[in-house]
Amino acid sequence: FVSKNSTQAIASESKFTIAKIYYEQAKYNEAETTAKEVLKMKPTYDFWIAKSLILQSQIQVAKNDLFQAEQTILSVVEHYPNEEDGIKLEAQAVYNEILQLKSVPKEIVPSGTPEIEINGGKN
Repeated sequence: FVSKNSTQAIASESKFTIAKIYYEQAKYNEAETTAKEVLKMKPTYDFWIAKSLILQSQIQVAKNDLFQAEQTILSVVEHYPNEEDGIKLEAQAVYNEILQLKSVPKEIVPSGTPEIEINGGKN
């Protein structure tokens, strides 16, 4: 009700909270859709936009889209204007997590059955 019938900051908070609940339930598509709705709300509130972008990065990590997650979180790290409310610290922690995940070596799983050619003893 609040997210649909208010234009105050509490409406953005309400919509973000719904997105966070979807995320915690591993309903990533619903979480992503709802988080994007926060970005479209008018008037916009920097705090809730940043929180939604952080959540979107976490969703993208859960979906194993590390490139997009990194680009999304960098927008918060580099452009969020307030140094005092903890958003930049939260965003930096998510960014560090993404960098760690990107640095883990990927295991290459061969597809199909490997074939070995034997040339009949000739060198």
